[in-house]
Amino acid sequence: MPAPGSSVILTSADDLDRPVIFLDNDGTLTDGEAMHALYCRRYGELMSRRYGGAVEDWADANSAAFRVMMHWYQDNEAQYADATFFEGLYRIEAEAAFAHMGLEPPPWETEGRLVHRRLLFECPAGACALFAGAREAVLELAGQGHRLNLASNAHSLHCEGVLSGAGLRQHFVHAFGPDLVNCAAKSAEFYRRACAHVGVKPEQAILVDDNGSPLAMAQEVGMRTVFVDQWRSRELPDRAPHATVGSVAEVPRAIAALAGRE
Repeated sequence: MPAPGSSVILTSADDLDRPVIFLDNDGTLTDGEAMHALYCRRYGELMSRRYGGAVEDWADANSAAFRVMMHWYQDNEAQYADATFFEGLYRIEAEAAFAHMGLEPPPWETEGRLVHRRLLFECPAGACALFAGAREAVLELAGQGHRLNLASNAHSLHCEGVLSGAGLRQHFVHAFGPDLVNCAAKSAEFYRRACAHVGVKPEQAILVDDNGSPLAMAQEVGMRTVFVDQWRSRELPDRAPHATVGSVAEVPRAIAALAGRE
């Protein structure tokens, strides 16, 4: 499992048994509201240059389109079992943004899809909305020799952009969106496939998340879990997590305890 750019090298057999960490993004590492505002601004800048119009108008269009997309997501997610889900989701979002601007969208097959895929990476890559202590937590975990992965409901291109924008990509093996393992959304199967993708049994992996549902899914396949209760208004776990912390800054200590190093 090579970690791109990592300075931590496996030096003994024990390191193959060191837990692999899967970190959620929105609400765990990143402040979702702050990222949304930065993302919309960057979207406005890029779309204004390409299609004309004011940056602020395109930013508003992206925010409005995001709401349309989320309604479609809630209505249609259950119909899909694989990553073809993202095609419809992002086409709806793109067309809603152009409609908000009063413009005809470019043909999806020849231009729209390509532009949208670029935006999925470029918008978060031009922003950083990490919670206080998140950067330090990632650096500490990487320094302890853990292989880190992002595990998000968002497309993997978006996940790559988030890590790049935060200057943390070199510390992660993979930035998992469900598309990377051909799932429609987070599920028990998503975590099973993600573990297999990086070459570990679920029992060797730990999920860190601020939302109860993914933690339960991960526990279903045998992963250990850390609940980050820093929002205190998110969905609480139905099953007791293996550890609970009050902020992402406390995660390295919880991981050390679960790994038997404290």
